[in-house]
Order: sequence, then C-alpha cells, then structure tokens
Amino acid sequence: MPTFAAPPAARPALALALLLAGASRAAAAESRLELRYGPDESAWLTLRSLQVTLDGRPVPVAVPARGADAGQPCATAPLHAGAHKLEVAAGYDGDSRVFTYVGGVGFNMHGLLQLDVQPGDVVAVRARVLAQPGVTVQWQDRFRLALDATVRRAAASEVAAAPEPAPAPQAAA
Repeated sequence: MPTFAAPPAARPALALALLLAGASRAAAAESRLELRYGPDESAWLTLRSLQVTLDGRPVPVAVPARGADAGQPCATAPLHAGAHKLEVAAGYDGDSRVFTYVGGVGFNMHGLLQLDVQPGDVVAVRARVLAQPGVTVQWQDRFRLALDATVRRAAASEVAAAPEPAPAPQAAA
C-alpha cells in the first residue's frame, strides 16, 4: 500500500483540510430534541400553557390544541453531545361536568429530565398527564406530568450531507 508524505510546505494546508473534514462530520452528526405532548389520561384537564427550558434557556413551544396529533413535535431544539437538563412546566385549567368545583381552577405541574446525549442522537420526549391509581391517593396527587424519553440515531436522510473538504494543494517537489 503506498504511503503519502506531504512536503513541508503543504503540511499546514493538509492539517487545515483534515481539521475541516472532522468539523464537517461533527456538524453532520448534530443531535436534536423533539418534544411531543399527549395523549393525557385526564378528560377534565385542559392544557393552557407549556414552558420548556433546556439547560436553563427557554425553548420555543407551540401549545397543542386539545385533540391535536400527539405524534407531531410541539418543540424542537438542537443539542450538542453531553449532559443536559430539560425542564417542563405545564399549566392546566379544570373543566368537568361531574366535578363542577374544578371548573376554572388552575393546576400547575412540573417535570425534569437529565439527558446524556451522544452525537447524532434524536431525543424524543413525550410529556403527558398520567393518572395515579389507587383509592388512597390524595386528590391533589391524583395526576402528574410524566416525561418519557427515547433516543434514536438520526437517519441518513435527516442529517444534512456535509460537504467534502477540498483536497490540499500539492507543493512542487
């Protein structure tokens, strides 16, 4: 197998080309967060507000309407590899024909996830209200905001093709 030894004058350009090749591959392996909401296990709580922070910074969220497709992300954000803290705060309004005393009452629920992200990961988080079973569960603890995360690798079609770096110029021998 032939070996290649760059002449001294070409080495800085070759080093730059190799550095750019590594950077473009890293950009192609960028990770992201996808937040989905629902379906809830409560018919009498209506989502009023949804606030998401990633590492203390707010993430723009489109609050889904009642009955919206739970498979569609309501928030997305780019991620870099490493540890992240995801916080979700949800505000609900009570609306029940059976329990009329909850009508117009506001409920706030919070959730927290610690994430460890690898390059190219797509972290899909589902937020939803879950019922706490049991006859001895206190009324104020009957429902909770659950956050569930799944991780998958980005498909080749989802990752932008990184341009190949230009070859290093050859110095005259």
